[in-house]
Amino acid sequence: MILAYVLSFSLLIMSVIKVTGLFTHASKNLESTQKEFIKDTRKTHDKGSITLMAAMLTMMISLLLLFFALKFKVELQEARFRKDSYLCFNNLNIKTSNYITDMTRFNWALRSAYIATYSVVATAEALAVFKALKIARDVVHYNYLKELISNSVCKDKIPPVSYLKNLPYKTNMAFKLNTLIDGTTIVRENKWSLTYLKKPKGIRLSRVFLLKAELELNGSFVPDFKIKTKEQVMPDFSKLNYLFGSR
Repeated sequence: MILAYVLSFSLLIMSVIKVTGLFTHASKNLESTQKEFIKDTRKTHDKGSITLMAAMLTMMISLLLLFFALKFKVELQEARFRKDSYLCFNNLNIKTSNYITDMTRFNWALRSAYIATYSVVATAEALAVFKALKIARDVVHYNYLKELISNSVCKDKIPPVSYLKNLPYKTNMAFKLNTLIDGTTIVRENKWSLTYLKKPKGIRLSRVFLLKAELELNGSFVPDFKIKTKEQVMPDFSKLNYLFGSR
């Protein structure tokens, strides 16, 4: 009987020891699994942080490249604005210079032809020459107006108002020349100024400038005239009177 109790007690102790061992082993496995989970989570977090930083860096570089691309585009537009402005301005001044030279020659020829028509040996041919000179002079005049309005060098669709408003010689409202009795032209003013402003597009307003030419002509029979040109900064772009020149 005592032996049976001893055996039962021994089996109970062994069962307790075995169960305790199982719990201890399970606890160790759980701790190991927990450590591996934390380790894997940290790796994933580190990879996510690196990916996020890489994405932000890529975005910053893209924005920086976009900024420089836009800046380069604006500066290129400003360079074209300056080039086109000076090309057009120079071409208009050359056209005006040639126009004054041609009109001076016509004035000398017209006066000589007019005197010939009233001489004692005047003929029908002399009168025909006088009329032909006036027609040729008018053709040169209107051709100059046409070149001002539709100039292939000037890319603006707006004609240079200052040049049309301040012609070297007097005209009526229809731009027909006012002449003396001998057909010679009349100088509008001995001194006058012409301005040119290209329409700004795609540039900074602080880079807008005005080109101004100051001319001096001593008479209808003097081909040599003085011209001075300069670039003028426009502090207030809204002042439209810059477009029309001054006398």
